[in-house]
Amino acid sequence: MRTVLSLIVILAVGWYIAYMVLFQKYRMPLILAFAISYGFGMGAITLTMLLLHFCNIKFTGAMILTPWIIFGMASAVIFFRRRSDISTLKTPPLTVNKRLSRLASFLILGLAFEIFYVFFLAFIKPMESYDAVAMYAFKAKIFYLAQGIPSDFFHTLGLRLAHPDYPLSIPLGETFVYLFLGNVNDQLVKIIFPLYYSAVLVMLYFAIRRFGSASYALLFSFILATIPQFSAYAANGYLDVPLAYYCFASIIFLFFWFEDTSKTRFLICSAIMVSLAGWTKNEGLVYGIINAAVLIVFLFDHRTTHTPVKAVSSILIYVAIVAAISAPWLWVKVTGHLKNSDIDLSYAHPAILVRQYHKIIPILYEFQKQCLGPKKWNILWIVALFLCITRPRKIFSEAMKYQSFYLILVICSYLFFYFVSHIEINYFLSRTWSRFPLHFLPSVVYWMACIAKKDIDL
Repeated sequence: MRTVLSLIVILAVGWYIAYMVLFQKYRMPLILAFAISYGFGMGAITLTMLLLHFCNIKFTGAMILTPWIIFGMASAVIFFRRRSDISTLKTPPLTVNKRLSRLASFLILGLAFEIFYVFFLAFIKPMESYDAVAMYAFKAKIFYLAQGIPSDFFHTLGLRLAHPDYPLSIPLGETFVYLFLGNVNDQLVKIIFPLYYSAVLVMLYFAIRRFGSASYALLFSFILATIPQFSAYAANGYLDVPLAYYCFASIIFLFFWFEDTSKTRFLICSAIMVSLAGWTKNEGLVYGIINAAVLIVFLFDHRTTHTPVKAVSSILIYVAIVAAISAPWLWVKVTGHLKNSDIDLSYAHPAILVRQYHKIIPILYEFQKQCLGPKKWNILWIVALFLCITRPRKIFSEAMKYQSFYLILVICSYLFFYFVSHIEINYFLSRTWSRFPLHFLPSVVYWMACIAKKDIDL
């Protein structure tokens, strides 16, 4: 019950933020609202805990929630009597067709089973995966026992731990659950991760429902849910699925804004989500740069319909939100001299990059091993490659080019990451590339759904 209470609080804080940014203008299905609120709430609460550290205030449930209670009461006074036009997120009604309804029922049962199985995997044993224990759960225990982030954590204590530069969103989220439990429980705290998994599936379903039938959306949600690597990492306490949630949410909201640039709230939501991606894992900062690049390309392509003032203001809004939310943790990294142990940006010099040409062969080998190996990914990457070969015009059509450009930039960023790493390339690839595609996996499934919508009659 205490675990459930902690989740209710996370949802309540996230709902408040989502209402202020989105819900008071756009009404949407309740389950989708919960999926969005969960991501907002986890990010907001953990950032609040970081700010409490700056103020030298110990972590207690009351102290963490006090700012949000005050904001909520103040907002209620301001907005209680205000009426606004409510737009409904486009979700076409269910198709009344016996064959399709049977398929939809089967897919719903399959999704329910997969989600139940992921929760079962999470709860059947405590934290036992290496990184989940050594980097995230260990920090969470320190913060819980110290009732805060120790004053010397970023200068001495934290440097003794693996990857001290990793953001603290998930460790602080685990600490928050511990505070409600009143003790350290490595089984119950793992509920954080299957909830991110479920939220990704919900967001993918409703994103596809904007242009496809319920059965069509359920099919691709089922495809994502049943990918072994995705479900396994949703239960082992790693950060890859939470990062996938924030990256996917950020780019989906950005694409929604592309459809109607008058809906500035979607642009704001995208900026918030990608900021929280950077607060979840270092790779999230790269996704912020990629999102900004896609935004700039879109505005450049539509420069005849977007005045320079409007284009610049859109970019400034996006960058300002990302900078404001990212600033506290970036300040900690700069002042604490926290450096990444995997990459060395001095390798980014063109002359040095050229000398790293020997990495190309092992990188391509590892890429194809993951793409063509159905054990972890089913045949998803094979189908994606097939679509690239057979649908070249569709991929770069007006409707698809921004999604394709986004995925190209994402893959290129990981290639660059490997080129500027000083770690032996074969070892590094074997330890990382089996899970890095998880970060953009939901975006790939959505991309496939958009391409195949005219080929699959559901």
